[in-house]
Amino acid sequence: MTNIYTLLLMSVSGTIMYALSIIFGKKTKHYVWQYAMLVTAVIMLLVPIQKIVEIPRFFKVTVPENLNISDIAAAPSAVQASVSAADIITAVWLIGTVIFAARIICKYIKVSIMLRQITEERFTDKIPDVYFNVCKRLSIRRSITLRSSRYLNSPLLFGIFKPTIIIPDKAFSERELEMILTHELIHYKHRDLWIAMAASIAWCIHWFNPAVHFMGKAITEVCEFFCDEAVVKRLNASDKKAYGNLILSVVEKELNSRLAYTTSMASAKNNIQKRLRKIVEFKMPTKASTVAGIMAVFACIVSSVTAFGFETAAEVIPEEIK
Repeated sequence: MTNIYTLLLMSVSGTIMYALSIIFGKKTKHYVWQYAMLVTAVIMLLVPIQKIVEIPRFFKVTVPENLNISDIAAAPSAVQASVSAADIITAVWLIGTVIFAARIICKYIKVSIMLRQITEERFTDKIPDVYFNVCKRLSIRRSITLRSSRYLNSPLLFGIFKPTIIIPDKAFSERELEMILTHELIHYKHRDLWIAMAASIAWCIHWFNPAVHFMGKAITEVCEFFCDEAVVKRLNASDKKAYGNLILSVVEKELNSRLAYTTSMASAKNNIQKRLRKIVEFKMPTKASTVAGIMAVFACIVSSVTAFGFETAAEVIPEEIK
């Protein structure tokens, strides 16, 4: 039963952090802080911090202090019933986790096979040169596979262990190619595919928590806003406009929904007006706003981890009774 309580603690802490990220996201002008909070929420859902560190709680659920141990010892059937209930709950949770994990694995394999079938290693001469220049500027040393596709209208990054950038087989200018590759390579540098996969694993484990499902969608959207910020801070005013027009053209042509486990420039197209406005209005954060952002994120982490807790009967009943 203790493991069930630990799972609930992880779920509650992660949900609180997710809720705070939504509230905080409406107040901040820079998405780096909201993205950091969402990533932290995923970590809280995956790592049993309560088992690693002894943390004080603001709210606790505890067993009564006057619990009569002799009564429990005299009623083994009640104890057995409690254990059986815990076993049933654990079995239901485990079955749900296996089902959701199987869905994720099958979807990942399906997308991988499909992308392999509709892409090819055929480029114009200028793409490799632009790619190496962007990698050098971003200090990326790993060689990433480049492929093109006649069937996709939006560039995307795919592959956890073997990352691949797929570029539509369109007549992009050299400057547009530079922006496209910068966008996708920043996704790679931020490890956004790994974060998305971690969020999917959290969804498998906490499938009973609807907030975790919505959190996965929020990560996809905020990830694109954060990537846009990282791109436009390297651009001047005229290039910002060109970058916005590039995103708009990609979104208009990409009729299909975002492919699972990929990062795509066409993501967050439901908020395209907000996305374009943020690109045009972007300003580098000041030192004061950076410090304030770090402090706010840290305060939210502390609030989430210390907000709620359980003290189970297993922690107070002597070992010989358990």
